[in-house]
Amino acid sequence: MNKMVNGKQCTILFHVDDLKISYESSTVVTEVIDILKKRYDKFKKSMSVTRGKVHEYLGMVLDFTVPGKVRIDMTKFVGTMIDGM
Repeated sequence: MNKMVNGKQCTILFHVDDLKISYESSTVVTEVIDILKKRYDKFKKSMSVTRGKVHEYLGMVLDFTVPGKVRIDMTKFVGTMIDGM
């Protein structure tokens, strides 16, 4: 889902109960997280928040350390799949 906020794109990726929120300002990301916490806190499950340049999401390691680029690594996930065979 994308929404323009202050002339810039804010993106939220959904997969079951995993979300990834991207925006150039951490303030906007915090506002989105706060809205989600208020709305879904009634389910009494704590929401885990990870910030920074490197994230694990759905078996992928997303590395945003190089400006304007993302490195996606699934080595660990693939290794787990092979070990499980």
